[in-house]
This record gives sequence, structure tokens and C-alpha cells, in this order.
Amino acid sequence: SSSSRDDSGDNGNGRDDQEAPTIAPEAAERMMEDGGKGGSVVAKVARFFDLPLWMRTLCLMNGLVWVGWFCFLFFAADFIGIFVEGGDPHASEHSPAFERYQRAQHIFSLTQACSSALMIAAGPCIPWLVVRVGVRRMLALASALLALVLCVAANALRVGQTTACSILFSFLGLPWAVTMSLPYVVVSQLGRESERGRLMGVLNIFVVLPSFLVLAMVGLTSMQSNHILQVGFVTAAAASSLWLIKPVHPQIT
Repeated sequence: SSSSRDDSGDNGNGRDDQEAPTIAPEAAERMMEDGGKGGSVVAKVARFFDLPLWMRTLCLMNGLVWVGWFCFLFFAADFIGIFVEGGDPHASEHSPAFERYQRAQHIFSLTQACSSALMIAAGPCIPWLVVRVGVRRMLALASALLALVLCVAANALRVGQTTACSILFSFLGLPWAVTMSLPYVVVSQLGRESERGRLMGVLNIFVVLPSFLVLAMVGLTSMQSNHILQVGFVTAAAASSLWLIKPVHPQIT
């Protein structure tokens, strides 16, 4: 009589039957990606910056505004010390000229405190203004106000006009409140929920890049702070014009 095979899985060749291992589709995809990490990184970067037209327009306009802001934030204290207080950063320490330049730091800090208070006070009014004026016009007005302040400061302020300078710079709390909020509102309105995180990251990149641009410009040209404020005026005015001339998207009025 023929012997029957036992239940141990012997196939008659001295080996046990074993199931072939299977690879999940997700694991196979990861293995393929790991096999070409260089291409994968490049592809991820390309996808990160694969932006819709409205987002490219928003980044351009917002970047121009931030060039104006960094011209002010980085060099306004130097402008006050030299062109308003009449100080000299290269004078000997404890000399009257050096002390006047040092006093500009305190004046600038005071103007920023007043500007922050104005920003907090104006914050609750922004939604009300957006409903009546529109996001695009609000962004244009904020850029125009920044441009106006920088233009007046660079071309009209003279030595000894400390009070006028402090009041003028304090008004920048209004456009600051708009710049820090409405561009992100545009992304929230137009971006798909799954893409908003990436788009917000790209928008922040175009906030950081203008800072490097301003520092590189000053490093290469060694221009004085009054001329730097004039550059900020030009870029902010250009942004204001673009907000009005070229709508980011038909939904943003």
C-alpha cells in the first residue's frame, strides 16, 4: 500500500512547502523611491514649488512688500541716528555725536512700541474693512501707506525732527497688521485644504528671501540708510500698483 503524506507539509523532496513572500504595494513604492533617492528629492522639491498662477502672483507681490519692510526694519534706527539725530556711528565713544547716534536706538524702540499698540488697536477693524473695501484693495492701501511713510522719511525729514519722525514711523502699525494677516487669508481662500500647508510654507519663503536680498544689496553697494529707505519706497509702491492692476484671482476683490 502507498504511504500517505503526513500533515507536516513534506512535498516528497525533503522540503516543506512555504508560501512565497508578498510585498505590499506601499512597500514596493518605498523601495523604488529609495532606489533613486536623488531623483526623488529633486522631484519633491519640484512638486513643492509647482505653484498655481495665482500663488506665483501672490508671492511676487508679497515679496516686493517685504523688501520695503526689511529696508525699514533693518535700517530705520541707523537712519534716525544719522539723518534725524545728527549722530555719527564712527565717532569716538562717549562723544556727543556718538551718543546722539546711540539715542536713536531708544527712539526707534519707542516708535515700534507705538506702532505695535496701533496694530493691536487696528486688528479688530481689519475684517470690517475687508468686507467693505475688499482684500485686494486693503493690501494695495497697506503697501501704499508703507511706501508713503518711507518716501516722506527719506526725502522730507531733517535733523532735529525727532517728534515728527516718531509719529511718522508709528503709523506703520496699520500696514503691518494687514501684511501679517491678509496674504495668508488669500491662501486659505484659494488653496485646497490638502495644499494649504505647502502653500503657506512657500509664502513664508518669499518673506525670508527679501531679507537676504536687502542685505546683499547693502553689502554690495554700501548705500546709506536714507537711500535704502528710498529703495523700500519704490518696491512698496510697485507692490501697491500691482495689487490694483493685476488681480491675484477673480475671487479676490
